[in-house]
Amino acid sequence: MTLDRPVTPNPYDLLPALAARTSRLKVLEGSLIVMIVGLAGYAISPTLSVAVAVMVVVGAAYIGTLTGLNSVVQLHAPGGERSRILSLYTMSMSVAYPLGAFTQSFFVHRFGLRPVTLISTGLMVCVYLAVRATAPRFISVMGDTPTPSE
Repeated sequence: MTLDRPVTPNPYDLLPALAARTSRLKVLEGSLIVMIVGLAGYAISPTLSVAVAVMVVVGAAYIGTLTGLNSVVQLHAPGGERSRILSLYTMSMSVAYPLGAFTQSFFVHRFGLRPVTLISTGLMVCVYLAVRATAPRFISVMGDTPTPSE
């Protein structure tokens, strides 16, 4: 007796095909937007279980954003300077994250988690929109595949 089961696609087979059809810029911007919306959702979460579920989404978007930025830095750094640029990028991320967490914790103790998270989310939106408005090439070049001479 043979059991005929429906064949379910393996996500590991689908991801490379999806990556080939999607630009880095769309993935990076999509991750950033999901992270911003998720942080706002976290700030207004009515229950702990909702907050936990939203933070899972925010964590995934954070990983997508960092992965996207890491890829862009590696692809666009000139070959001779790549190791120095990656070191500077890694160091700046390693310093910025704890400084941001420390600063936010200072304000959270004084004003509470919700307002600080909402204000931080608003600041992320402002920075993103300011970069889009003042330096659109900065964003658009992230989607380009650099030539070997760059």
